[in-house]
Amino acid sequence: MIPTGVPVPGVIHDARLPGVSPSPSSATVRILLPASLLLAGLVDLAVLDAIVLPRFLALKTRTAIALPMPKLAPPPVAPSVASPTPPVAIAPQTPAPAQPAASRPEALPALHFKRNAAILNKDARATLANLYAILTARPELQVSLNGHTDDLGPPPVNTLLSLRRARVAQTWLVAHGIDSARITIQSFGATAPLGGVIIPSARPQNRRVEIEFR
Repeated sequence: MIPTGVPVPGVIHDARLPGVSPSPSSATVRILLPASLLLAGLVDLAVLDAIVLPRFLALKTRTAIALPMPKLAPPPVAPSVASPTPPVAIAPQTPAPAQPAASRPEALPALHFKRNAAILNKDARATLANLYAILTARPELQVSLNGHTDDLGPPPVNTLLSLRRARVAQTWLVAHGIDSARITIQSFGATAPLGGVIIPSARPQNRRVEIEFR
């Protein structure tokens, strides 16, 4: 006799009380439980495929799009080697011939006046007309008008008279269009007679205005 409660190899024992037969509902439960678990697993897979998997794929796609593309370094460019330029022969430049300096015009005759007078006579106006033509043609020229007197009369009077004679010649030139800035007047009185010596016979020639180009 085998003791109750001792398992026998190869025999399936029921944990229920001895003498109680297995219930048909227990067998059904044992069949439906695995089926329910299998069905629940299938439902989970369906939900995963229908909802979770598309969201995961969409999120992965957006993440992939948001990632910046790596910048590729430009391919190295081989340095170009310039072909040697043949030397260019430079012809020696010949210096331009120097322009000859403009010579001064020939001296004009002096303007002569009567004693104790500073009035231009006919010959003096003709000389001033020649001077005007020269100054107009040669705008770079300047002129100095130097007034003189004879030895008669006091020195202050002679100095003033020689100045008046030079000034009357200047006034004529300016009235005909010569810029006064190109004309200089000087007064010498009787201090510079012709030849450096006072000669009574030369007094008419000493009452003069000399023209000097500058």
